[in-house]
Amino acid sequence: MKRMMLAILAAVGATACGAGPTGTPAATSSEPFTAPPRPAPLPGSTPPGTVLRFGEKAVITVGRAEDPHRVGVIVTGVDRATEQEMASIPSGSPDEPGRWAYLIRLIVVNEDGAGNFSGYSGPNVYGDVGEPGFGGDAGSLRLLNTDLVLSSCTDYSSPPPGWDTPGARFETCRIVFAEPDRVRVPIEDGGGVFWQP
Repeated sequence: MKRMMLAILAAVGATACGAGPTGTPAATSSEPFTAPPRPAPLPGSTPPGTVLRFGEKAVITVGRAEDPHRVGVIVTGVDRATEQEMASIPSGSPDEPGRWAYLIRLIVVNEDGAGNFSGYSGPNVYGDVGEPGFGGDAGSLRLLNTDLVLSSCTDYSSPPPGWDTPGARFETCRIVFAEPDRVRVPIEDGGGVFWQP
């Protein structure tokens, strides 16, 4: 089964061009995009490899290396989408159209009360299918810059008002296209935190 990311990241190169002093065009220079370094885990962060039950909270470090913050993540369960919800979900799985959707439900908590990452809408969440390390990805869908409002949950592109206060939380969901055996949030160089029933 193909691996599909829950969010699509765009890499944009910077290009500078202009005219030289004699009026001839200057050479075009291009610098490759490099992702900013991940922040080191803050005290109290859940170590990679931790396996939790639905309803238990992990604390992850997010943000930039020079401006990290802690966010709590609680995966509360996985539900099969209703027929009404399927009608609101764009055209099924990106890799295998027509498959039924499942909703990974989670609660995101602002552990530090920091407001300067107010656009943070929650972590990338994956559904793992099959034996750990040997299975595939459940496929995924996440719209960029648009909230996907379903009858039982909303997949937020940015958090609701009030997110910048300590302990603020919001419920959201992620859409996958097979019933996962466990849920994974990647952290730290390929490691992850896992939830299962």
